[in-house]
Amino acid sequence: MSGIRAIKLSVIAGLIPALLLISGCSYSLQQDTGLSAGMLVSGSLELSSSRHTKPEPASEEIPGLSLDGFEKKLENERFELYFRGETGAIRLKDKRSGYVWGSIAEDKPFNLNRTWSAIANSVIAIDVYDVNGALKTLGAGKDGLILSVHGNRIEAKVHWPEQQIELKFEMELTAEGLRLRLDDESIREIGEFSLGAVYFLPFFGSTIGDEKQGYIFVPDGCGALIRFTKPRGYLQGFSKRVYGNDFGIDSLSAIEDLGANRVNAFAMDEETVSLPVFGVVHGTKQNAFLAVIEQGESYAEIQANPAGITTDYNRVTARFVYRQKYEQPVSKAGAGVQVLQKNRNEVNPVISYCFLTGENADYVGMAKAYRRYLVDKGILEKQQPKDGDIALRLDFLAADIKKEFIGTSVLKITGIDEIEQLVRKLHDMGITNLEVSLSGWQDGGLNGHRKTRISTDTVYGGISSLGDLKQLVGPDGKLSLYLSPFTALKEQLDLRSEAAITVSQNVVKIKTDDESYPYLYFVKTSKALDTLENQVSAMAAAGYANWVLDDVGYLLYGEYLQNKTISREEARLLVQQAVADLACRYGRLEIVRPNQYLLEYTDAYLSAPIVSSQLLFETDTVPFLQIVLSGYITMYAPYTNLSLYSRADILRQIDYNMLPSFLLTGKTNYELKRTASAHIQSSWIEHWDEYIVEVYEMMNEIMSKIRGQAFVDRIVLETGLVKNIYESGTVYINYNSTDKQADGLSIPAMSAIYAEGRK
Repeated sequence: MSGIRAIKLSVIAGLIPALLLISGCSYSLQQDTGLSAGMLVSGSLELSSSRHTKPEPASEEIPGLSLDGFEKKLENERFELYFRGETGAIRLKDKRSGYVWGSIAEDKPFNLNRTWSAIANSVIAIDVYDVNGALKTLGAGKDGLILSVHGNRIEAKVHWPEQQIELKFEMELTAEGLRLRLDDESIREIGEFSLGAVYFLPFFGSTIGDEKQGYIFVPDGCGALIRFTKPRGYLQGFSKRVYGNDFGIDSLSAIEDLGANRVNAFAMDEETVSLPVFGVVHGTKQNAFLAVIEQGESYAEIQANPAGITTDYNRVTARFVYRQKYEQPVSKAGAGVQVLQKNRNEVNPVISYCFLTGENADYVGMAKAYRRYLVDKGILEKQQPKDGDIALRLDFLAADIKKEFIGTSVLKITGIDEIEQLVRKLHDMGITNLEVSLSGWQDGGLNGHRKTRISTDTVYGGISSLGDLKQLVGPDGKLSLYLSPFTALKEQLDLRSEAAITVSQNVVKIKTDDESYPYLYFVKTSKALDTLENQVSAMAAAGYANWVLDDVGYLLYGEYLQNKTISREEARLLVQQAVADLACRYGRLEIVRPNQYLLEYTDAYLSAPIVSSQLLFETDTVPFLQIVLSGYITMYAPYTNLSLYSRADILRQIDYNMLPSFLLTGKTNYELKRTASAHIQSSWIEHWDEYIVEVYEMMNEIMSKIRGQAFVDRIVLETGLVKNIYESGTVYINYNSTDKQADGLSIPAMSAIYAEGRK
């Protein structure tokens, strides 16, 4: 929560939430809530929008590419790899289905010029900058590509003579498919040209327009599909850095430009990429692949272009960034020039393609394949299915700073007595599995405490002041404290010694929507991690060790000092090691939106994305992230009272197997008007206490049956009707305003039901 505390949250909050009632193993809406039916029922336009997953169309068998003119180079039990010397193209045959994958069908297709034909056929392509900083993308044609076979792998040497750049990479057949690897030490830049980026298989799996039925999968938020359609005039495609932007070097204009392609640029926040994966499907339940970036992901961008952007091809690839331009100030007024990064990033990219066939050839199969990958790597560990009620998460804002006529004061927003009163009320109603957390608990409040100061004091007094609350939460629950060491307001740190520095020697900061607190600053990685370690150690010595790590999970940026640089990858390793040390001492942690490199240390995944960015060309939202993690990491939805309290939104939480959470305050939102938390809407305890119980009981009725279980399959039976199969049962979700039938069962309108066993 606190990592975005000074940024206006994008919510569509009303004053009265939908009233939800339990009805057996399903739930329905009481009709006298004072809300119009139009506000409560999922209409056909909503159900056909990119916020939902569409049913898969029936399709005829889709033929693969031809092997004419290609020579077999590698083979194992499942796959054969072929090469065409005339173009430098490869094709891969999946022996299980006979399907042949490749890039484009022809050497020189009519709809691509010579440059694009070379790029499309290439196994590898590069971006190069000339001496003037102009950028050009080049493929690797037959004349500059030399292959040598060594057992089950190919060593390839590539040379671009005009640019005087050369490198070596490897291709290897594996049990799952194909792995490509590049060693940075093999890169040679002999002339005046500079290597900007490397692409492996830039057109692999591409299709022309809607000639084939299928889609591209991108890990945008929880997951999104880009279905193949006829070429359209999009302004730009999907291009996002894995693990989000590096605010030490990336231009914010790139982020702002995304608004042009968003359905609703003002009603949502831009989602990021937390998982280094992407994929393609050809034909319903026929053929698919999942690409996993195994190394170099800190410098990887996932690029997906639907037909109509530059070419008529739907295509997706990973771009590994070795250099980029940045804004170098040349005057005190702020004027700047574009400067090319002098030294290359250390990337050493490795990417694997896992091929899927038959029933596994869809986004669900991709998610399960990725889950197996994470389990094999020791990153995920299966939970044991649990009996009993699900957990209810309640986050309270303790205090924050308030603008006064002169200076600021600290406003206590939620008192201990108010929290205890709500906890007792919930206990009296039988809800004892509570996860209670405090943000803004430090002396000085959420945005007033000194960021690098270590203290065991709270806004309520010493740490002992939390003792009664901790005891009241009880053995079935837990009391945790939020820490957000990486972000701060200007008044919370020394900009000269504690703020991170951009590549152009400016302080790293981003613009917020709050006029009173216009910038959010980033703390130096070393300072932030030292503070985290010392703060946790001090509190542990005082007898307290339950934490929620906020901005640690999803922020990743480098530091670019004149004499000392901490690269983005070095920063990632520092963060990962620090969190690993904490997990070793105190057990797995509660983390807000952890990137993949922190999943191994995550016990609870907080504020998990429940939508995609809904870019114009994204046709579906899918719970890829949730399918990967369900049964392995407990996942909590974003705050229900801030944006997810409609009936359809509660159904989505059940659909995605996510537990409910609420952000609550002891003061009304009007009383927060002059505080740094004025952006929070609809959080007053007295407004929400009854609805918390109703939402929880409705969700618990279904989700207690699947607690700790993994997804086996997810099927959209028809528009707005979803069937989720778990290890021991099946959940049906009906988003429609009419009753539906499935597997001999009746699913009431706008409801969810649980059925024992797999249907």
